[in-house]
Amino acid sequence: MTSFFRKRAIRYPLTVLSILGVMAAVLLLLSQFWLGFVFSVLFMVAMGFTWKIEEHTYIETEKHIETLSYRMKEVGEEALLELPIGIILINEKNIVEWANPFAAKVFAHQETLIGDDLFDLSGQSVTGPTKFF
Repeated sequence: MTSFFRKRAIRYPLTVLSILGVMAAVLLLLSQFWLGFVFSVLFMVAMGFTWKIEEHTYIETEKHIETLSYRMKEVGEEALLELPIGIILINEKNIVEWANPFAAKVFAHQETLIGDDLFDLSGQSVTGPTKFF
């Protein structure tokens, strides 16, 4: 997933608003103390609440993204396991690292193919590097 959702772009305007609010509070405190004091207290409460909401929103967004990623991974794995097409993942030494159940039924009539040599399964003798697509 791109980092677009992980960026906290809302923090930039919140930071500017916080700085402007502090400047306004200082000016009010210098000109009319009680009005400046009331404004400062209300502004601090409002900005504290706003920053807390921003943090909560960020955390909830992260949780949502993690949940979606997990669910997509699970769906993908389930689809690969249920396909009526044999799928085998091999390493550079042509050893089976993963196979779906259909491939196990087709090639070896056993529960798993993991750890078996691909060429022993197929009965073929191929020399040199081979890529299977």
